[in-house]
Amino acid sequence: MVILQLILKVPANTDWQDLIYTTGSTKTHQFSFSGGSDKINFYASANYFDQEGIVINSDFERITFLSNVDAQVNDKLKLGLNLFGSLGTKNGISTQSTGLGGIGGGGDDVISLAMRYAPDQPVFNDDGTYNSGNTVGDLVDNPFAIASERIDETKEDNFRGNFYANYEIINGLEFKTTLGLSSETLKRGTFSPSILEVTAGAVNGRAAITNARERSILNENYLTYKRDIGKGKLTLLGGISYQKTTTEAFSAAGNDFLSDSFSFYNLGSANILLPASSAKSVTEIQSQFGRANFDWDDKYLFTATVRRDGASNFAKNEKYAIFPSAAIGWKVSNEDFLKDVNAISNLKLRASYGVTGNPSIAAYQSLAEYASLYASSNGETVSAATPDQPANPDLKWESSYQTNLGLDLGLLKNRFILSLDYYNIDTKDIILPNNGIPEYFGYLNDGILTNLGEVNNKGFELALTSRNINNENFS
Repeated sequence: MVILQLILKVPANTDWQDLIYTTGSTKTHQFSFSGGSDKINFYASANYFDQEGIVINSDFERITFLSNVDAQVNDKLKLGLNLFGSLGTKNGISTQSTGLGGIGGGGDDVISLAMRYAPDQPVFNDDGTYNSGNTVGDLVDNPFAIASERIDETKEDNFRGNFYANYEIINGLEFKTTLGLSSETLKRGTFSPSILEVTAGAVNGRAAITNARERSILNENYLTYKRDIGKGKLTLLGGISYQKTTTEAFSAAGNDFLSDSFSFYNLGSANILLPASSAKSVTEIQSQFGRANFDWDDKYLFTATVRRDGASNFAKNEKYAIFPSAAIGWKVSNEDFLKDVNAISNLKLRASYGVTGNPSIAAYQSLAEYASLYASSNGETVSAATPDQPANPDLKWESSYQTNLGLDLGLLKNRFILSLDYYNIDTKDIILPNNGIPEYFGYLNDGILTNLGEVNNKGFELALTSRNINNENFS
């Protein structure tokens, strides 16, 4: 007797989105206290924040503290201190792949994988390993495996401290100094274990770690003088400021680990260490500034400001630039011929002109730079250097010259408020990458920053606000 046995394998019916999505939640707890006397006041608070993401194994936790102290030491001296700190940990899930997850096709993107992975495939194979037999499109790990096994942890620590002292030198003349310190440290580690067959199985696990730290110091000093002149009020201010920011970063990565047990905390056990990288940059800004305000009888207003700013980002002879500005205003509604017009609550005409600068470029962009690379010498691979970018001794501030004319009108006890502005902005010496350097010059970087262009923006802005109902209990 011959017995034929037929085994039919029923395909799975897997809802991948249902597997990776969950119900998110948020918890927060806050504790604070304050007190003081006629000479000193203080406030302190602590906050705990915990959030569970809507994708499995994603969460964010943060502890924050804040304290303020103000002390009136005597009739002339006042001191203050503000402290802030936070500790945060984020466990992330890749939701938009960079293609660097191991297979270049977005194989670590949990969200898109949940929609493109075949529903007739099970989560696990018969032997208990994760299924990676996608029958639609390319070969990738299943989204539940990526969300469950891949580690992406970011720890971030922030600290800021600000101190100020205000001293009245003589009647009407005050000096104020402030000192601020800030520090931000970030560490991000990622690990794809070897059990993710497609993403990391071929290289027997992959790990990477990045550390970055930014520290900043800011000192500002002001002299302020106030005086009444007849019906007018005069305020003069002069000061200097200095800011220095130091940024450091380091990253390392490796493949082929003896064990998945150590995550990204044992790169030394990797049989293949990828090239590490490190960097440091320092930027400084120095400023001197002055301002004059004059208000005559709450009718005629005048303001003039001048700044001299210097930034280390720019070329040796172009680090400093001067930025003046001035504004005038006329409160027409305070004139005698309009004071008795009840319909007009406020009517003000104003005009201003000023120049502002933009130093928002990376450090060392005006200097000649070299890049490291690998070359061949006598049949062997050696480290070498090649020109990356030429020096630009003329790189300077990008400046915007703005003219503004405006009118403010309030009617019927300011129930209707109209603001009309005309602006004209000429931005000159725009900093753009110059891609016109021929390749035969030998520079790797074809985007050398240069003051290239000009842009003009002009137009009108109109804002109308109305409070149609304005009663005691309803507005």
